[in-house]
Amino acid sequence: MFVVIVSLGLGCAEQSSPNVERAKQHMAMLDYQAASLELKTALGSDRSLVEARWLLGQIYLELGDVRSAEKELLLAAEFGWVGDDTRPALAKAYLSQGKFHQALQLNPEGLQPDAAARLLSIQALAELAQGRTEAAARLVAAARKYRPDSGAAALAEARIYAYQWRTRAALALVDAVLADNAFNADAWRLRGQLLLQSEKLEDARNAYDRAIAYSNVAFSDRVSRALINYQLEEFGAVSAESAILLQLSPQHPSAQYIHGLVLFREGNYREASKAFTKAEP
Repeated sequence: MFVVIVSLGLGCAEQSSPNVERAKQHMAMLDYQAASLELKTALGSDRSLVEARWLLGQIYLELGDVRSAEKELLLAAEFGWVGDDTRPALAKAYLSQGKFHQALQLNPEGLQPDAAARLLSIQALAELAQGRTEAAARLVAAARKYRPDSGAAALAEARIYAYQWRTRAALALVDAVLADNAFNADAWRLRGQLLLQSEKLEDARNAYDRAIAYSNVAFSDRVSRALINYQLEEFGAVSAESAILLQLSPQHPSAQYIHGLVLFREGNYREASKAFTKAEP
């Protein structure tokens, strides 16, 4: 089930441009290259089109282009898109780049309870990434003060357990989240990661199947599933996944790496080498 990422919250009155409306249609069909082109065209006419900034930032974030996502999300916030959307998204962009200080500087004050809980949960992961488990736990507790039943807080706590190699406890938390909401893509993603950590490849792949089904783009999940299928020697599935990854983001290093694996398996070593070179940082 794919859903276009469009918020109804807008900090200022704005008529959506025809390009933005077409971009939404492309997003609904998972044509993110066409959507990006429409949004950039709209912004070429009016760089302050806040909805275009927000949508473009979300596309970049979902496709793993976190530097571009950061730029667009900052501009969306500057031009008035609601903080309930931009602050958690920015925290995610900062976290993905290892900009932990910037992620931790974002303030939950003034956000709706769910958004504040999501922001604090992402900040907990920023602390965890630096090995600060106690600080991470405090932020999870702070998130639960805003929303006691926060799925994001529960998943952040599960990641703390995973960091401590308490895999059973982590899985129990994830399963509790899924019992409450079986369509939670983040929970399925973490379940896949935990099962992969336990070398349960088929179960991990099944979890990634669900994460992908309930996500908008699921680029990183598709990469993970492709690598699992490669280990399981299901090369037809790897090839099919590679085609989707190249369609979503042709120049992304991970897309090129999976493409290289496919080419290498086919014996096309020269083109595989080119793909692997493009995959290098």
